[in-house]
Formats: sequence, C-alpha cells, structure tokens
Amino acid sequence: MKNKNTAAKQLDQIAERLMELTYDAYPGLLNGNSGLILFLAYYYKWVKQEEKILFRIEALLQRVFFQLNEYDVPGGLSSGYTGVGFVLNKLIRLGIYNPLCI
Repeated sequence: MKNKNTAAKQLDQIAERLMELTYDAYPGLLNGNSGLILFLAYYYKWVKQEEKILFRIEALLQRVFFQLNEYDVPGGLSSGYTGVGFVLNKLIRLGIYNPLCI
C-alpha cells in the first residue's frame, strides 16, 4: 500500500508540472502539446477527475489546432498530424472529447 501512495504522489507532482507546460511550436505526440494532452487525459480518467484538468486539455487542444494551421507540420506519429489524430482518437474513446460538441 505504501508503494501505491508513493506512486500516486509522484503522478500528482508530474501532473502539476505538466499543467503549467506549453510547447510553442510543437503539436506532436512525442515532444509536443499532444503528448501533454494524452498524459493529462489518462491522469484525469484514472487518478483525479478535476475540472481544471479538462480546461487545460481544452486549452492545449486549441493550441494544437492553431499550430497545425500556422506551422509546417510533418505527417508522422511522433511529431505530426498522425500523432494528433491518435490523441484525438484516444480522447474520444476515453469519453473526454466529443467532436460533435464543438
């Protein structure tokens, strides 16, 4: 039980730092805002269901859509459109994002 509490505290610390982070030019999954969104989505779903996490996910999604329009983004999974699509699919499957409610 002690290990579970330690792991939960560490996840909380990681999430706190990631809630403040934004990548200016990277929408990608591996090293960009899509990766932040994916972590926060799973954190929200399985650890803490706090509304501020959903607001942060929404703000990061808006940033990703802006980046896709403003920058020359490749098509790959780690740093491009495919990674963004992967994350959107995960958000839909987790019940966090509904594209019909835009």
